[in-house]
Amino acid sequence: MKSEEMISSPAEFRARSRKIVETPSGFKVEIKRLDVMGIFARTGFLPAFLSAPDTGNIDMAKLFEGNPDQFLNFFNMILLEGISRPKVVDKPYSELADDEVHISDIPFEDRIFLQNAIMEFNGMSTERTEILQNFRSGQARGAGDRQAGEEIRETAS
Repeated sequence: MKSEEMISSPAEFRARSRKIVETPSGFKVEIKRLDVMGIFARTGFLPAFLSAPDTGNIDMAKLFEGNPDQFLNFFNMILLEGISRPKVVDKPYSELADDEVHISDIPFEDRIFLQNAIMEFNGMSTERTEILQNFRSGQARGAGDRQAGEEIRETAS
């Protein structure tokens, strides 16, 4: 008689879908797996994401090109949905519960770190998260004026 294989338990799935990371400023945060396709859909980027010839090598800079508001909305969603503890929210301070952290209270450097960590934990490669970080830095410097196809690169000082 053939032995029955053991099916993974819900607890095993949960354990593999969470990870604790330490931010550059020293905060410890639990991140989790996301419904990345759902986030792309809610931010309006799903058609571009799905039309890419190789979803493993999407040019994220082109995906967000000319859409800084959608870009920021996308990354806020990554933080809001990708951090499981502490609970991060984007609502009026007067409505915050004692166990909630307002998204604007996360230092900028930590936001970049957490966005990259969450993206990597969800199967987005380091190369792609670096593209996202470079795009965000470029937008902050007013690089939205670049010509299509022009690369955005950080330069070493």
